[in-house]
Amino acid sequence: LFTPNGELSAIVSDKNSDSCNDELALLKVEFDRPIGLAVSSQGVVFVTEW
Repeated sequence: LFTPNGELSAIVSDKNSDSCNDELALLKVEFDRPIGLAVSSQGVVFVTEW
């Protein structure tokens, strides 16, 4: 997971983690501008700007 400026912000190692959604919500607040997260069927996390 990369921030819009290209810095590595966090790695989501387990998409099935119970705390995953809460962690992503907290990370989104720290970003410079709003972004969207999408997880593929293989568990790859894509970051897109809103």
